[in-house]
Amino acid sequence: MSRWLALTVCLLGLTFTGSTIWRAGSHRIVKGTDDFLPLYAGARLVGTPELYHPESIYREEMEASGESGDALLCTRMPWVPLLLWPLGQLPYSVAHWVWLGLRIAGVIAFIWI
Repeated sequence: MSRWLALTVCLLGLTFTGSTIWRAGSHRIVKGTDDFLPLYAGARLVGTPELYHPESIYREEMEASGESGDALLCTRMPWVPLLLWPLGQLPYSVAHWVWLGLRIAGVIAFIWI
């Protein structure tokens, strides 16, 4: 299989998968209440004893997006919020779009490699 054929098949698969995901969850992505919200709350609470306290996480999420809930708790290992700490210093809307850009860049880098 040539490199261009493999790249074409990969791009078609990503297009199909991306469009399916976009249709299913675009309202959450645009609104900013997707899976980044608990990561952002965790990044805001790094270095505090409140990192895994639901009330503190709910407070951070409500301040950031106006939405919170049990499905949006920070459940990652402590090093994940620590790595995201720089994004936690940005306003939520900016951090959310930077996060989306990093995710897209990661997919592009994966394809390229």
